[in-house]
Amino acid sequence: MHPRKVPCLHQVRCLFWLALLVFGLGACTGSRNEPARSEAEREGNPAEEVSPDAAPSTPEPVAEPTPAPPPPKDPLSTGLAKADLPLDGSGTYRWATGSSDPVGASPYRKYSVGIEEGLDIDPDAFAAFVDATYGDPRSWIGDGKRGFRRVESGGIKIVIAAPTTVDRQCLPLHTESTVSCAKNGYISINLTRWEVAVEHWDGSLEDYRRYVVNHEMGHYLAELHEGCPSPGSPAPIMMQQTYFLKGCVGNAWPYPELGTSEGKSAPETP
Repeated sequence: MHPRKVPCLHQVRCLFWLALLVFGLGACTGSRNEPARSEAEREGNPAEEVSPDAAPSTPEPVAEPTPAPPPPKDPLSTGLAKADLPLDGSGTYRWATGSSDPVGASPYRKYSVGIEEGLDIDPDAFAAFVDATYGDPRSWIGDGKRGFRRVESGGIKIVIAAPTTVDRQCLPLHTESTVSCAKNGYISINLTRWEVAVEHWDGSLEDYRRYVVNHEMGHYLAELHEGCPSPGSPAPIMMQQTYFLKGCVGNAWPYPELGTSEGKSAPETP
């Protein structure tokens, strides 16, 4: 048998240094406690970093739509519902200013125009309405013998007033807080009738108002009440249309045929 060779000391030292070298290289190239990557980073979509000092985003304010302005108030009306109209009034008046040009034939019957204190109706607008009514050819000037002129004070006082004020001014007539009258130097127009007319009226509110202004002036012109001449015909201006129509058609004018035949209408009022 051959004797077993014992590695020489030189070979042992070489193996020791070789092992040490391999171990040292592995330590140099190994992981150095790198933080774990997020799933997004592993997939190639790194998430945005948000600074802890960044303020939260505020949504842009949404502009509120500007509400439409309310329609202008009608100067000839209080704007109140029937249930809210006052029954009692002060008995004092705000009078329209200035005067009107005369209309019709002389001598001119003078009148002034007022609104009871506390009622939100413009006296000058009411004056313009009355002036336009009496200046219309279908009104009392249509016969060519009558004329009118508004003055600042005096003459026949044409007023819109609360029902109980009308009752007092119309005595000894009994208006029962319901109707208007021509009495004691006044044409006292019941506020409720002015605002809502009457249920059986078949025309416009404007026409009812003109009817009242013309009908009550007729009493100062010595005109008498009339009835309905025939069903379907215009009611005579001196018919008590506030109470009934009795088959007639509501009519605002003493001479309605003058307006229709000539194509004329009442001048516009503000």
